[in-house]
Amino acid sequence: MRRSSAPLLAPLFATAVAACTRSAVVAPVPAAAPAPIIAPAAPTLRPARISIARTVGAHSYTVRSSATIERDSAGRTDTQRIDTRASIVLALTRSDDGALRGNGRVDAFAVQISGAGVVASLPAAGASSKKANPETFAPLNFDAALDATSLRVTARPPLINECDRTESGATSLVHDLLLRIPAAVLVGDTWRDSTSSVLCRVGIPITVRAMHEYVVQAVEGSGATATIRVQRTTSTRLDGKIGTTWRTLELSGIGSGTDDVRVDASTGVMQSIDGQYVLTLQVSERGRSSAPRSQRVTQQSTLHAETPR
Repeated sequence: MRRSSAPLLAPLFATAVAACTRSAVVAPVPAAAPAPIIAPAAPTLRPARISIARTVGAHSYTVRSSATIERDSAGRTDTQRIDTRASIVLALTRSDDGALRGNGRVDAFAVQISGAGVVASLPAAGASSKKANPETFAPLNFDAALDATSLRVTARPPLINECDRTESGATSLVHDLLLRIPAAVLVGDTWRDSTSSVLCRVGIPITVRAMHEYVVQAVEGSGATATIRVQRTTSTRLDGKIGTTWRTLELSGIGSGTDDVRVDASTGVMQSIDGQYVLTLQVSERGRSSAPRSQRVTQQSTLHAETPR
């Protein structure tokens, strides 16, 4: 009887399996990579806005303006120079958008005209002397208001006729001291406005429409000692007309100018302003019995105003 070989092969098979099991290399399980450490982002520091005082106490300003005027009529050109000086006291309140309301007084005002055969000093209205001392100017009170659409400086009490009055020339200098700056600003801030006002020249009531662009150029110092530097660029259009039965006068013109202004943030006081302007006017006269006549006027002027420190 033949013996089965299965019992003999079983130990060999088990041994082979065990050997194979011992020789198998088990790949190690890779350790999990550590989670990356992300540093927290540094907080973005936004520069703080500089606040400007809402209430501007009464301060005195000295204002000097010089203008060179060229008139070209019928091929003939003449030139005049007008130098103006004034001492102005002004107190204001400012709203969030920079609108201003206030009042003040013109303490001194004098005009010196030279060129084209004219040499004259013009003091207060009604004075006849051509060598007037600025101290002869009677103090003139006024109210002032400026917002994003209009600019008004009104003598108090109001003048019956403002056209070509010395008082009107004096209050017109107040216009340059009024600057619409929001109550808090940063370097680089820009804004615009458009104002309308009325003045009188050569007997003609003139509507002045001005487009202003502002930019905060720098902030010097910080906190209570901060000084804000603002540049104001202005484009101006003028239109006026007056007529009688026998004669009509019309005036139109365009102008441009730039002001560099320094404002003390803690007090709201305008420390200084320096401006340069160019204005071109066309004046036409028409009479019922004469041919129309026209005159071209070019004015280049500078302005400097400051308050004593």
